[in-house]
Amino acid sequence: MGSPTLERTNVVVENASGDQMKVYGKLRCKIEMKGIKTEGYSYVTQYTSLMGLEWIRGNEEMAFHMDMMIAEVKAAPNSDLEEALKKTYPEFFEEGLGRCTKEEVTS
Repeated sequence: MGSPTLERTNVVVENASGDQMKVYGKLRCKIEMKGIKTEGYSYVTQYTSLMGLEWIRGNEEMAFHMDMMIAEVKAAPNSDLEEALKKTYPEFFEEGLGRCTKEEVTS
């Protein structure tokens, strides 16, 4: 890897929980994962387990598995979702305060 130059970046990195991670900078480097070689940026953080989407997309096998996970997420149309929620939790759609008995919000 030699001594790559650390470049400034204003990229915002979040972990899987959605918490932001401090990024000290980025550097361009060659990447090899599972025998697949590519180039990309490595973001320098205090953690050693950071792997970005750019790296995952650069590896065909990992990209395939990521696409499979994404393909499994299906969103129902809002009208269907609303009806399902009304059937499952009818008390939340009733008029009045319902379970909220301590405070009342007025506009």
